[in-house]
Amino acid sequence: MEKKIVECMKKVEDRSGMIQAVESGYIQREVSYQAYLHEKRIQSGEIPKIGVNKYVSEEKESREVEFHPFNPDVENIQKKKLDEIKSSRDERAVRKLSPNSNRRPGRTRISCFTF
Repeated sequence: MEKKIVECMKKVEDRSGMIQAVESGYIQREVSYQAYLHEKRIQSGEIPKIGVNKYVSEEKESREVEFHPFNPDVENIQKKKLDEIKSSRDERAVRKLSPNSNRRPGRTRISCFTF
């Protein structure tokens, strides 16, 4: 598991760090993808869940994965908040504390959260 964590951290670092990974939507996509995989494992019975795939009542119900779509309005609100923070901070102090802040985004989407 430690090896997977280190790989995941490397992939975030390759995207110029966590801030860039969040801004680019990488983290949101990875979390959504992992939630999807987890739900599939529950539905397949690989992960037991009482009342869903173990000790289920006799009543048959349709069990579909409920997706929570990305909301661009929330994205815009968060970007405005981030812009306000960035405009009010001491950029030299930030660069001094974050030596990789000048790096550019790296590769395309690769899931690093799969265990």
